[in-house]
Amino acid sequence: MSDTEKSASSNNKFLKGTLILTVSSIVVKVIGSLNWIILSRVLGGEGIGLYQMGFPIYLMAITLSSAGIPVAISIITAEKLAQKDFLGAKRVFNVSLRLLFVTGLVFASALFFGAHWLIDNHWIRDSRAYYSIIALAPAVFFVTFLASFRGYLQGWQIMTPTAALTERAGVSRMTYYRNYHSLDEIFSSYLKDLVESYRQDVATWPDKGNYNDSRNMLHCYEYFNHYKEFIACLVQTGLGHLLLQALDGYILDTYYTEDKGQDFYYTLRAFSGSLYNIYVTWILEDSKESAEEIVSIICKIYS
Repeated sequence: MSDTEKSASSNNKFLKGTLILTVSSIVVKVIGSLNWIILSRVLGGEGIGLYQMGFPIYLMAITLSSAGIPVAISIITAEKLAQKDFLGAKRVFNVSLRLLFVTGLVFASALFFGAHWLIDNHWIRDSRAYYSIIALAPAVFFVTFLASFRGYLQGWQIMTPTAALTERAGVSRMTYYRNYHSLDEIFSSYLKDLVESYRQDVATWPDKGNYNDSRNMLHCYEYFNHYKEFIACLVQTGLGHLLLQALDGYILDTYYTEDKGQDFYYTLRAFSGSLYNIYVTWILEDSKESAEEIVSIICKIYS
């Protein structure tokens, strides 16, 4: 691909991204407008007035039930991710999810069962607004509960894991836009280089042995453990399959020939899947066992 074609591709991607954001923004505005148009036609002027009497109470309940917690979640999550503490970030999300579940349930219940009290004590002047309050009460729970997801995902956005991954892959943002069409391309290329480096390292051995030799597995785990932060980030952002593909390719290229049959082919694929899943579990759980202990477990499985 020439520089002109790459530049044109980059411009097209930029325009496409801008177009998607513009269209999505328009769609959101249109849906919001349609909601009010349909609601006003269904309820009529008097009905909208009663709905608006209960709406400020609903907004106050949402404000009190979350009370800036999503912002705190996003900041703490971003800090944990910056420290490569993925389990810590997950704990923040789990705790906040439970907290907002409880607060959302409490305030939604208070609004639902306290609607009569608001009417009786003349906080709401028109008793007909009672039904608008109890209709809005369940939304307090769902909006508050979902706020934990918003804060957590915003934390990942602040961390910009994509930028962190591309930096670890030795690719600047400008290089990405000029030379690559997708993140998969960047990380596949980087993983290909890692596997090739590993292949060259193993090539110095006088005997590679069998695919399931403990020496091979131990060397593999120790080698890739140097890149565990990158791989953990890759898995957390939903791109772990790229590592599995790279591992599949290496094992098949090294140990498979057509004369060994289809059964051996599937055996190797199952073996690479086992290596991948056990390795990912191992690094995401802070490597509680040593590499030797992990390899010993795999050897027992394939003995």
